[in-house]
Amino acid sequence: MNQQLKQLYVCCLDNKVLIFETNLSNFHKALILNKLIGFSKTYRQIRTIFEKNVFFEFESSGKKYTIQKLI
Repeated sequence: MNQQLKQLYVCCLDNKVLIFETNLSNFHKALILNKLIGFSKTYRQIRTIFEKNVFFEFESSGKKYTIQKLI
């Protein structure tokens, strides 16, 4: 594994990775820019969630997405 990789965030739907980033700020931007997902939480909200949990789920357009911090 790459020793320089400190964080990895993913957005999954049906066990398939849709978005991944190594930086939370870039991950949040990618979620917001992807209009198909319809993500509306602020950067501060997801940062607070990840301080307490390694994943959370949200529903949009009848689809259940999993947002997860892997490392």
